[in-house]
Amino acid sequence: MTALDMSNPDNLKYAEHREKVGYQPGSVGKIAVLLAVFDQLQKLCPDSFNDRANYLKNIKVTARYWGTGDHHTIPIYDIEKDKLTKRRVIASDEFSLYEWLDHMVSVSNNGAASVMYREAMLMAAFGQDYFFLDAEKAENYFKETPRDSLTNLAHSVVNQPLRKLGITENEWKLGGMFTRPAGKYVGRKGGSIGTPKGLMKFLLQLEQGNVVDEASSLEMKRLLYLTDRRIRYAKSPRLDSAAVYFKSVVIINATEKKILIVKVMPVMFLII
Repeated sequence: MTALDMSNPDNLKYAEHREKVGYQPGSVGKIAVLLAVFDQLQKLCPDSFNDRANYLKNIKVTARYWGTGDHHTIPIYDIEKDKLTKRRVIASDEFSLYEWLDHMVSVSNNGAASVMYREAMLMAAFGQDYFFLDAEKAENYFKETPRDSLTNLAHSVVNQPLRKLGITENEWKLGGMFTRPAGKYVGRKGGSIGTPKGLMKFLLQLEQGNVVDEASSLEMKRLLYLTDRRIRYAKSPRLDSAAVYFKSVVIINATEKKILIVKVMPVMFLII
């Protein structure tokens, strides 16, 4: 674990315990995909965050096979019937890039993560032409490009932005897609690993506005904070008298005896 008290920026307090031990990062690896998307958009629109946000809002892509095979559900809202349902992603689903990012982060949907991983790769491969890309041309790119080239591009797109933040390969790396069908053309490389030290480096620089740039850092924080409520780790009656926070940083204000929650960390805390 790592802990940072930054309630007084002029007097930071930091503690760590087995901070370099590596774990399978699981869904926390989706933060690397989130970073990859914002990193690629900054390269395409270096002078305007508003342009990047508009593309996120207005570009719509379909799941196709990339988004299928995940048991996590996504919220589907029927405007005409004013009805909300939750179901798995299907190949014909079409959402804006912003909506796919929200599905990836808020409800931890693996299919959405593979879709946005795919889009980050396409941004890197096509550059400005990405904004005029259709599904057919995108799929032809994956069919016609050698598998090892696609695998190397996938590895670079999600991992290089972490290296630029000073996070080493031993501290945090993502090895591949989140759904099995997505491995049709893109292989895995080197496996995935996460450490408390690596994630703390990311979170600190996110707070400082250094992840891509200040506007991107703020938008990534907004997406990370708006997570859907899940209680799958709190079903045991033994925890009835405990407070359980999943994917959370627990920030304790010792003076006022308050506990503040930021929904980011890849661990579960029990406050007994």
